Amino acid sequence: MERTHVPYLIRNEPVLQMCGGTESFECIPDLVGGVWQPEELERCQKAFDRFLMGDKFLVGFIVGALDHWISCVLHRQPNDAGIELVVLDSTNFPLLSTTGPTGEAAIREQFHRAKQAELEELTESAGSHLSRDETEYIYLNGMMEPGVAPEHWEIKPLEVRVASKLRRLGAVQDAVQLIWECGTGQKSVQTWLWERKLASLFQEFNRTVYREGRLVVPREYRNDGQACGLLHWVKERGLSFSSDVVNVLAAVGCESIPAEHKSQLKEWAVEVCAALLADLTSGGGFERSASLVSEDGRPWVHVFLRSLDLMLDLIEPGSGSLGEGLVAHDEAMFAPGQERKVLECRERAIQDVDRWKHLLTKQQVCGSRPWRPAQ
Repeated sequence: MERTHVPYLIRNEPVLQMCGGTESFECIPDLVGGVWQPEELERCQKAFDRFLMGDKFLVGFIVGALDHWISCVLHRQPNDAGIELVVLDSTNFPLLSTTGPTGEAAIREQFHRAKQAELEELTESAGSHLSRDETEYIYLNGMMEPGVAPEHWEIKPLEVRVASKLRRLGAVQDAVQLIWECGTGQKSVQTWLWERKLASLFQEFNRTVYREGRLVVPREYRNDGQACGLLHWVKERGLSFSSDVVNVLAAVGCESIPAEHKSQLKEWAVEVCAALLADLTSGGGFERSASLVSEDGRPWVHVFLRSLDLMLDLIEPGSGSLGEGLVAHDEAMFAPGQERKVLECRERAIQDVDRWKHLLTKQQVCGSRPWRPAQ
C-alpha cells in the first residue's frame, strides 16, 4: 500500500470515520529512512500536542516502516495511571525486545524455522527437476538476474533477506521510540529526529573511517576484509549526508539545535577537511577508482564537500567555505598545465582550514567527540 493512500483511508474509510477519522488517527512517515517534507514534522507534532493537552484519551498512529506497516495506539489511562503504548504488528515478531545481535539472531532463527517450507515453495516455482542441492543453493544464493542488483532479484540471497528484515526491524523500533518519546512529552518530533540523525552520522563515521584508531583517507581493508577509510565512507554513506543532516538541519531550524551539537559538527567538519587536505598535499589528488566517482567522472567526495559547506553556512552564516577550496585544489591537480593554479588552490585550502581552526579556538569548542574511537 502506498503511503499517500493511508491519509485518504483515514479521511474516507467508513470504519475509521466511525472511530474519529482525522481526529483520532495520524499517518506518520518513515522519518529516519524515508522521504518526508518539513511540514510533515509540524503535522506530527500537532498530533502529539493534541494528545498531551488532554483533548484525547486515545490516538492511533499508522506508521510506514520501509516496506511494512504497523499500528500504534497511545492511551491515557484513567485515574492518572499514566500513558500506555500498544503496538500492533501483523508478523507477530518480537519487535521491541530484539535489538542489536539479539535481533539478527532472532531473524536468522525465524528463517531457519521456515526453511523447509521455503525449499518446498522454491521447488514448485523453480521446477521439480531441481535436485535438493540445487534448491539449497538457490535458497542460500538466490536466483541471479543479469544486470540486476541482488536486492531486486525475484528470489533474493538469504543474506539479502536477513539484511532487509534487520532494516525493517530497525525502522519499526525507530517509529515506536518516536511515538513514545514524543507522545509522552519527552521530546519534540524535530528534536527526536535531529538527535537520531546526528547519532547515526557519527556512529557510521566512527565505524567506517578509522583503522586501529587512526583516521585513514584512502580506501583500505581491515584484517577481516572490511573496507574502511574516509573516501569509502563518502561513497557508502556520505552521499546521504545532504538529506540526512543538511536537509534535517534546515527543516528543524538551526536555532533549535543545542550549542554542543553545533560545536561538534564544526569541529568534525574541520577534522575531516584537514585530513583530506593532508592527503591532497602528499599525493596526486583524490582517488578516482570506478566506485568512487559518479557517472560523469566527478569524485563523490566533491559532492560531499559542497554539502559540508552548506551545513557550515547554516550553522555559522557568512563564515566562508571550507570544502570548496579542497574541491578546487583537487580539480586543478587533474588539469594539465595548471601547476600555478595548483599552488594557488593549495594555499587557499590551507588558509580555509587554518581560518576555521582559529575560529574554533576563539569559540573554545569543547565537549565529547563521538565520531572518534573511544580511547
